[in-house]
Parts: sequence; structure tokens; C-alpha cells
Amino acid sequence: MKPRTGIYLALLLTLGFAIYRGPDFRQYEARANAIAAQVAVGRRVMTPFKLGHYTVHQVGMQNGVVYFWTRKRASGNSGLVQHPEGKGFNLWSCKRLSENWAFIEED
Repeated sequence: MKPRTGIYLALLLTLGFAIYRGPDFRQYEARANAIAAQVAVGRRVMTPFKLGHYTVHQVGMQNGVVYFWTRKRASGNSGLVQHPEGKGFNLWSCKRLSENWAFIEED
């Protein structure tokens, strides 16, 4: 392999990893909405369950917002919330996934 070919290959791989962010949340948003509707009316949802590449360990409501915790910690939880800005949670970070959902990390 010529030296330049190796450089181009490395650049291509780096760019590919930078662009790829995993499956789009919208692919499984309908399922998230269906589960959230069950939580909102007080139905029991069995956990853990997979939602795309997330593993949800706990579901519930806080301040009128449905949450799906993917990681529970004493220092703050992480997971999906059915509010695009994470309203009602002690936010450290908030990544909007769709018009109605965000991935948050609490502090």
C-alpha cells in the first residue's frame, strides 16, 4: 500500500465514524410513545427492555414528564424523557432527540 493510500484510508474511516451516530431515534419513537402512554395512565411496564440501542431499567413520571432511565446513580440519572428540553429534571446535559424526546443526564 502506498503511503498516500494509507492516509486517505485513515481519513475516510475517521470521517465515517464522526458522521455515524447510530440509529436515528425516530426509528423507534412510535414504540417509545406507546410505552410512555402506558406509563402516563399508571400501567406497569416490565423492565429492563431495549429501545433501539438504549436499555431501559426504570420508567416513571416526574413533574408530569415520562422518563425512561437507562442508568441510575446516586449522583444523577441518565435516560430518555418525553420533553425536548428535559423540563422538570436537574440537568447536567440534554440532547434533543426529536420534537418530543430528549436524552438527559442529571447532576
